[in-house]
Amino acid sequence: MKKLSFVIIGLLLLLTFKNFSSYSVDTKGRNTIIEGNNVKIFIEKNYLTKMEMVSFVIKIERGINRVKKYLEEENIKSKKKVQIHLKAGDFISSGHGGVITLAYVKEKKDLYIHELVHILAGPGKSGWWIREGFAVYLNDTLDHEPFSSFGEDLHELSKFHMENGEYEEILGIGRRYDYVHFGKTRKTDYLFSGSLVKFIIENYGKEYFFKLYNEEHLDFFLRREGKEILEEWKNEIRK
Repeated sequence: MKKLSFVIIGLLLLLTFKNFSSYSVDTKGRNTIIEGNNVKIFIEKNYLTKMEMVSFVIKIERGINRVKKYLEEENIKSKKKVQIHLKAGDFISSGHGGVITLAYVKEKKDLYIHELVHILAGPGKSGWWIREGFAVYLNDTLDHEPFSSFGEDLHELSKFHMENGEYEEILGIGRRYDYVHFGKTRKTDYLFSGSLVKFIIENYGKEYFFKLYNEEHLDFFLRREGKEILEEWKNEIRK
């Protein structure tokens, strides 16, 4: 029965990908393992149907290609095969060290672009706000499914939460400049960071952003340049 299942998955992949010869389907313990040139996916037993497995492989392959295209070669920090683990349960998705664990795949509410950005773009060198903000921004920009990080325009949603008193600046304590946050809650912290990244990219360009992302600027908002950008962003949001 297991062999027949693998044959079915293989045939479905063959109908989808011309280069199916680069894929393998196997089992190990409680996982079905689908492996290609770019990705190795571990799927918990009985979690997804065969069609859902194939649909997810298609989505991830396209997602990897879209993120790489946006980053361009010089900003792709990981060239290794991405490992993705899928399982049932109520938990928070994560992506680090080349490994992604995704929640809510069956419900089609998985933040796959967000976690792919963490792996392919690397952690960045300017702190939490830019790392998570960039992942939020690209998830909202590249994920064309009904569900995305917030599902609404980042600036409009940020304006709503600012007007409701949920904005709070913490721009570093002592030497710990990585401690930069903007929201009173975890959700609004992600939201404001994503909106700020969107503002920087749209107004200062990708080249400027990636210089900020890839070089160490932990004290960015304590310098004049960073303070001015922060004020420009807040003024834009409040219009």
